[in-house]
Amino acid sequence: MKNFSDILLVNELHHKAARFLVDNFDVILLPTFETSQMSKKRNRKLRSKTVRNMLSFGHYRFKEFLKQKASETGKIVVDVCEAYTSKTVSWTGEIVNIGGSKTIKSKIDGQVMD
Repeated sequence: MKNFSDILLVNELHHKAARFLVDNFDVILLPTFETSQMSKKRNRKLRSKTVRNMLSFGHYRFKEFLKQKASETGKIVVDVCEAYTSKTVSWTGEIVNIGGSKTIKSKIDGQVMD
């Protein structure tokens, strides 16, 4: 069982992260995070301590809190799957095969980002 100070720390983390995101971005892409699927014992590759820590962060509560803060400030939260996120050039939307490279270069405008 979590103690009260742990709950307060998680709430503080949720508030600070949500504030940072809505202050700095107009559109927030939030990947789906299936904690219940990852924590099932059958065919699990995570250790029990890792699963316990992951479940204590309250990912769904954060998602709902972020959506609430975004609607209060006129920002948009979009739920996305993580497929192609590392291959997608964020500023143009094009898909580029980056292989093992740490930088991504747009074919449209030639900009490079790491």
